[in-house]
Amino acid sequence: MRHVDEIAKRLSAIEILSSLKRSRKYAELEEIFSLPTSVLCRYVTRRVLPSIDRAEHIIRLFKERFLIEEVTQRITIHDGFTKMVDILYDTQLLKLIAAVVRDEFSDVDVTKVLTIEVNGVPIATQIANEFGAAALFVKRTKSIGVTDFIEEKLIRDSAQIESLYLPRYSIKPSDKVLLVDDIIRSGRTQLSLAEIVSHGSARVVGVFAVLSHKQGRVNVEQTLKCPVKSLIELR
Repeated sequence: MRHVDEIAKRLSAIEILSSLKRSRKYAELEEIFSLPTSVLCRYVTRRVLPSIDRAEHIIRLFKERFLIEEVTQRITIHDGFTKMVDILYDTQLLKLIAAVVRDEFSDVDVTKVLTIEVNGVPIATQIANEFGAAALFVKRTKSIGVTDFIEEKLIRDSAQIESLYLPRYSIKPSDKVLLVDDIIRSGRTQLSLAEIVSHGSARVVGVFAVLSHKQGRVNVEQTLKCPVKSLIELR
């Protein structure tokens, strides 16, 4: 792991502890993370950085014991439609999700984070910031003032066909791209985004979604041959 990646992970652990401290006492955190209050206090006040091993321990416990439960409570499914508004526009929660994603893909070099408007934009922005990468947004209409686009077709489950556009100059052959979205359903959206990356002669190195349907995730993983991860997976 590069030194800069280690520092980023250690800072993410501090961000997580600081966030938890806003609603919990040190005694609770001490029990959860098996760390004395004196140590936790030094982390929360940013006087000391945790070691890389301890940072990974903090991030892993946070994901398992807090984040997944918090996200699950905010997801509602009604008549087959998944509502995630309470997650997608909570910037503090998205920042914590991004820290976990950074840890999940710590062994991957990411130069660009790509998503499709509109719901993917908030989480992709936070994840791009966490990686120190550029965020790219695929649109359904051509941007004014841009003349050269990568264009790809997306066939929806309803048999509707949408055109997707990305300015060609925004992606380079040397780019290593992480695809990000709020949800993986059938996987068609993610595969269309991957085609856009391919048209730019770049490479998809991973895929992340807050929520995924198992078959859709498997479809993407088998086709792209790269890590495909989500916080919560539905059968």
